[in-house]
Amino acid sequence: AQLKPPSLPPFLPPLVFCGLLCIGSMALAALLPLPGAFPLPSGTVAPPLVKPSLRSASLRARGVARERAACFSEASSGPSTFATAAVAAAAAFATAASSSMSERRKKRRVICQAEIVDVDVLPAIGAVEAVLAKLRQDGSPLRNKTMEYVKEPKRSLLQQAVADALPQLGGRSVAEALVQELRVSGNFQTTDKAEVGAAVLCLMMGGMDEAHNLVTPHSQASPTIFGGPAKHGSTMKREASYCHIIVHRNEGSNPGEMGSGFKNSKYWISSTFPAGEIHPIWPALKQAAEELAEASSGFAHREARGALKSMGTWNPLKFNSLCEQAVECEDEEMLAWCSAVQSRELSLLFEHIVGKVPAKR
Repeated sequence: AQLKPPSLPPFLPPLVFCGLLCIGSMALAALLPLPGAFPLPSGTVAPPLVKPSLRSASLRARGVARERAACFSEASSGPSTFATAAVAAAAAFATAASSSMSERRKKRRVICQAEIVDVDVLPAIGAVEAVLAKLRQDGSPLRNKTMEYVKEPKRSLLQQAVADALPQLGGRSVAEALVQELRVSGNFQTTDKAEVGAAVLCLMMGGMDEAHNLVTPHSQASPTIFGGPAKHGSTMKREASYCHIIVHRNEGSNPGEMGSGFKNSKYWISSTFPAGEIHPIWPALKQAAEELAEASSGFAHREARGALKSMGTWNPLKFNSLCEQAVECEDEEMLAWCSAVQSRELSLLFEHIVGKVPAKR
């Protein structure tokens, strides 16, 4: 009798074919580079995070292998050991390939996140130093400017003052960029501290409404349409109130919330510093004011020296009176002295918020 070659089970060829096809597709997918795996050219902005498509492909392949194994198991009453091993190998390879891609995808995701953080943070880097540099160069003049009392002021001097000094802000305001940069720096551990510090920086550049919007929730118990809800228990209430004094001093003779800006400033002085209470920066501020008054022999400087001598310790009410007198009389010499003292005051207040103790020279 002629011997016939043994016949293969009918389910084995398609099973082997499917297994080899699955293995080949997984091997090819594992070798392909992930989207965005190559370094970006210099100066290119990183794209937003894209959900990798290889994950869904891997999961689909693994699911297909398992479904086919189940189908072949049901179709045969007793699948051969080779068929079972082939299906198991295909499923195992799909799992391993998925795990490998998951690791690669995880690394890429970290890289993408780092790039996105850089895109978000880089525009704010240097914002604080840019403001301080402009203060050292130009000072912070005593302004007699009307405030808008709105959340987004339209006539702000702040954006104009730093437009050339700051890089792109990615749609954020200068105030937001300053708060963000201070928040991530080592000297500003809390949002309260960052917001009040940013308010002082805004004031340096003439951003009176921006500064007012930042400090009002920290220093006022009731909500406002421009500052938002009150921040009860703020750790920076006194410094925010001090900033409030300077905001309304710069509002000057213009009408505001409580009469003129000078009147409102006096109210904040009385409520922030009751009789006998002093602020840590005042000794250094008074010394700076005396040195500035000694720098010239003009009439206004002689008047300033007399006022400083009668103060004893620094008296913010008397300084406000000198500022008001300078504005009303349009005394340029006195205005220049008041502006120089105010510039030093803002610098000392910011250093105090940062944590540097101002020392007498």
